[in-house]
Amino acid sequence: MLKISKIALLTVSSSLFLTAPILAEGLVTVNYPNGDTANYSDVQIASSNEVLSIKSGEEGKVLEILKKDCYQEGLLNVCKGGTLTLDTYGVKENVLIKQMYVFTNNTKSPQTIKDSKVTLDPDTLMAEILTQKGTYINISGKIDALLPRP
Repeated sequence: MLKISKIALLTVSSSLFLTAPILAEGLVTVNYPNGDTANYSDVQIASSNEVLSIKSGEEGKVLEILKKDCYQEGLLNVCKGGTLTLDTYGVKENVLIKQMYVFTNNTKSPQTIKDSKVTLDPDTLMAEILTQKGTYINISGKIDALLPRP
């Protein structure tokens, strides 16, 4: 019979927890270069260490962000790069990104983004994306509080 130490089990279960998706509901605001604005409320957000997926059921659209250049900044998880794909009823289109940040606060206390006046409430995430065409996309959501957080 194999013997597994408590530390090994804790390490495995901790690793599994870190890769579990974070679920959230939120708001997406899109500001187009021509001045038009579109708001999508009650979007469903799923986030893992690698992917942020935003789905609007009414529109049949899914934004998928493949996160890159991720690191811990204090208690915030920050990703400052990646790729963006728009899936409209199964038709996928890559969107060229000029700048992108994804911030995740999965703690129980407010966290301020470094060098910013923005404070993320407990259990929230926020993404800011500027496309090559000048479209600005802001995504914000409340993380599903059913998952245990530090």
